[in-house]
Amino acid sequence: LLLKLIQEALPSSEPFELALRTLANFTFNEEAKEQMMEGGALETMNQIIERLQILPEGQEIPARKVAQDLAFMLANTDDGLRDSIEVDPGWESEQARIMISYSWAEKKQNVVALTQMLREKGYDVWRDEDGSQTVQKMMGSSMEIMAQAIEVANFVIVFVSRAYRDSYNCKLEGKYAQTRER
Repeated sequence: LLLKLIQEALPSSEPFELALRTLANFTFNEEAKEQMMEGGALETMNQIIERLQILPEGQEIPARKVAQDLAFMLANTDDGLRDSIEVDPGWESEQARIMISYSWAEKKQNVVALTQMLREKGYDVWRDEDGSQTVQKMMGSSMEIMAQAIEVANFVIVFVSRAYRDSYNCKLEGKYAQTRER
């Protein structure tokens, strides 16, 4: 039903984006993800991404990023993602790796201070703006980089706030970290 709505809705409409976000949330459930794949969701997402590329460059449509994230989540299995991550062989594997998830809108200075303190204590800490020893900083496909940061992390520290709760990206990070038991 959601796939049908997505195919028929205007790409700049709010129902279009909400339907994409709902589907993105379903990808965290393996059974739902399998049903979506059987129903042609990945092909539909690729068609939608092509359709969104045709829109004028200056016209920023939030659904474009959501569609790209959704296609990434559908195309990658957990094992495939884990296998695709390259960790520098010279890197000390006994050093704990930490990923920090937070909303930029809420007391970012606390996150920066904690990151610095943990790094001074010898931990490899990933934060979106400056990356870590094992995962680059956030750029390009944010879903792919975020997934890599969680996959290599031993721990994920989540700075929960109202802004975090209301953020699409933060919710995806939190759900993915929970799914991966970090």
